[in-house]
Amino acid sequence: MWMPEEESQLRVDNGEIELAFSSNGRWTGLFLCSFRERLGEAYSFIRAVEEDVSFDLQIDGKWLSSQGKPRLRGARKADKGRIFVAEFEWEDLGVELCYFLKGTRVGREVGVANRGSSTIRLTGARLTIPRVQVGEAEACTFEAPGNPYKPRALLLEQLARGLDVEPVEVSPGFYIQRRFGDAPDFAPGLLAIHNRELRLTLMSWYFSWVEPAQLYTRADGNGISLIYEPQVAGWLEPDQNLRFGTQYLQVQRGSWPQALSSFRKFYLEVGVSPPTDISPWTQQTVIYEVHPAQFGGFKGLAQVLPQLKEMGISVLYLMPIWLFNNLKDKLWDGNWTDSGSPYAIRDFHRLDPYLGGEDELRNLVDRAHQLGMKVLLDFVSQGCSLNARYLQEHPQWFERDEQGKMFASHDWNDTYSFDWANPEFQKFMIDFALQHVKKYDIDGFRIDAPHGKEPNWDRNLPYRASASSLGSGEMLKKLRKELKKAKPDSILLCESYGPMFHRDHDMIYDYNAHHMFYRLLLRKITPQEMGTWLEDHFSSLPDGAIRVCFAETHDTRDVNWAAMALRGSLATQALMAIIVACGFVPMVYSGQEERQREYYKRLFSLRHQLPPLVWGKRLFNPVSCSDPNLFSVIRKRGAESVLFIVNLSPHLKTFSCLLPLKKLGVEEESRYSVFEHFKGERVEMKGIKIVQGKELKEMKLALIPFQPHFFTFDRLK
Repeated sequence: MWMPEEESQLRVDNGEIELAFSSNGRWTGLFLCSFRERLGEAYSFIRAVEEDVSFDLQIDGKWLSSQGKPRLRGARKADKGRIFVAEFEWEDLGVELCYFLKGTRVGREVGVANRGSSTIRLTGARLTIPRVQVGEAEACTFEAPGNPYKPRALLLEQLARGLDVEPVEVSPGFYIQRRFGDAPDFAPGLLAIHNRELRLTLMSWYFSWVEPAQLYTRADGNGISLIYEPQVAGWLEPDQNLRFGTQYLQVQRGSWPQALSSFRKFYLEVGVSPPTDISPWTQQTVIYEVHPAQFGGFKGLAQVLPQLKEMGISVLYLMPIWLFNNLKDKLWDGNWTDSGSPYAIRDFHRLDPYLGGEDELRNLVDRAHQLGMKVLLDFVSQGCSLNARYLQEHPQWFERDEQGKMFASHDWNDTYSFDWANPEFQKFMIDFALQHVKKYDIDGFRIDAPHGKEPNWDRNLPYRASASSLGSGEMLKKLRKELKKAKPDSILLCESYGPMFHRDHDMIYDYNAHHMFYRLLLRKITPQEMGTWLEDHFSSLPDGAIRVCFAETHDTRDVNWAAMALRGSLATQALMAIIVACGFVPMVYSGQEERQREYYKRLFSLRHQLPPLVWGKRLFNPVSCSDPNLFSVIRKRGAESVLFIVNLSPHLKTFSCLLPLKKLGVEEESRYSVFEHFKGERVEMKGIKIVQGKELKEMKLALIPFQPHFFTFDRLK
């Protein structure tokens, strides 16, 4: 055990990265060994001062740092200096901070033990990387990929602003009070500072399968602090302990794309990769979200399936169809307030009688299958209605607050929250799913809101209170395994959109992209910024991730007013085309297609006809244009390329476009015919339909506002 002298420091290094700690255990320095000659021997990426707190614990809702500092008991090195452990005393707690060094990466994990004689209620934790700088701030950008946050934000502006909540010009897509999504259930949790002159990036993130962390930053003239608050919670009896984390920090040499590539490898280390048995039809699909009541029930919906098939729909996702807390006691009319929510389920094994019986549901599924369509049901494990039979039959399935009372989670008010970590409840939900596959031959489930929830404070639990938070993960892992046994080509579609859910799902929603697309339409970000955001976004996700995007869902009425306000507009038509062009699986919410059926039919038909739109590599912002209102993307698969462009201004304009011939696979001396697929016509260049490749370097195009264009370049022999 090492005990520092009053003024000494302990330095821990592995030959690539070095950490420095003060005599009281504060994290005070971070050094990159290979950059010492360039930055100076004493240059530290962390500029901590005496009052900085690099870790904190919350007991009964109060942060311990407000009551004094922890006392360092000692520290030690292990594993040939690759692990540093600092032990502290804080009130009646023993705290152990473990730092793991691997290359230029540091992982930080926390252990907490009750050394007192009374029960302690742990309600939170905070891990801070204090006052980070990477060379001169003028050369740095702040990045938060996978969040609704503008890319390439100037660090100097961040430091000058010093705000905890960003204004809309920096975080144009945020729709909650925090601008960063929780990690890893809503976002990657990646926060980074990139110095373009030094070609150096400091990046930090958080990962846990048990509980998520909330992300914040604080900035001043000395640097920007990266803050993670793991939502850990639990009762600690005397001599009881728990561990949580992990927070990561890495210094990466090279360009920003190289830094993202390095980060992406982390997913393989923790097992966050899309399944290898994803059904081949998954990525090619077009999803239609619908509640059968919108068509009068199962029979009415079955009658319109041919029209949906003709429009290009290949998957029906049915919102909850079971007996729910129906406040009007009649067919649900879509009035969530006065008629009740279909998600407030009373009985998971009784169909809503107003939709029809078992035979009608079976006929709906059979009819869909005859048309080559798939059917998904909602998997609603969040909770059940306040008058459900499970309250009396299985009270142990429910979460409890500190007073032992049931409560609602996820800001719902008409349900009681299930404990996802409860093994009996997990088995009930898995059996429920398998029974519906066997009974109705459905093709899988859309998983409703499996993201982090409140802790279960039941004192009798064999696990910590926050185990319920991401307890859905283990349940969904089991569900997928059993579902694939029962029906190998079935799928799981996840509503929550953090990277952790790619492990057990075929497809995942993308609300962050949805919100950024609307900010694009509302001119809060430019097409160029949108393309850069998308490039970073896909680069921050596990390789092979299939994402589902949309103009509307049943939830956008609460989280994005613009979705309903712009329904049926030219702008949302362009949005759906952009979704297709960028490689998302498109989803339509029942009703949004009214007066647009022919448009969607054409769009989804093109997606089927042009394989690069489904399988191709994405190249964002490939077209150079003096007008900032042009959005462009190339999709490339082998020798096949599709160029998508759209005019996002409200004016008919002639755009002078400089095309990247090499990226399009166009040879300058060969002859080409250019075809625009949305209108279905050959493109003339100065009245000529066949031109040499070099003549395509610059194209002048008169573009109608919001009308999509899909170009292919066909080489003539």
